[in-house]
Amino acid sequence: IDNQVGLGKASVFDPIQGHQTSLHGTFLSQFAAWLFMASGAFLVFLDLLLSSYVMWPVTSYVPNLQAGGLHLFIGQFSYLMTALVVLAAPAMVVLLLVDLSFGLVNRYAPQLNVFALTMPIKAWLATAMLLLMLGVYIEIVLDRLGDNRGLLPALQRAFG
Repeated sequence: IDNQVGLGKASVFDPIQGHQTSLHGTFLSQFAAWLFMASGAFLVFLDLLLSSYVMWPVTSYVPNLQAGGLHLFIGQFSYLMTALVVLAAPAMVVLLLVDLSFGLVNRYAPQLNVFALTMPIKAWLATAMLLLMLGVYIEIVLDRLGDNRGLLPALQRAFG
């Protein structure tokens, strides 16, 4: 989203992760960490982490992965990629419409400096879309956490 807005160069140093990150990326990262802790997903993660030592012992080099394990991995990865597109799509569509409309303005009024006009408008609209979508993001994540209750038994079946 930040690259589409034009804020790719406006980055800040994130001392927690130790690298440069974008402004919206920092906000969404902190929001995701808050939601992870507030929703109780951290406890589910700890349970999954402790159970992983039973499924894949420390002394073995490779896990005993059954045939269904690959299908489980592909399904989870497919959901992750779909969710990323769905979560970013509203802001991207709004920014595309802004680009198209300012492209028409630039076509019919070339004396205007459209690039200087679009930067603050796109930054404001992207931030507004992210703030408006926070409730939807929370619902999607909490629904997914509810769907993941059967993930641990599925992992146990996949690892034999």
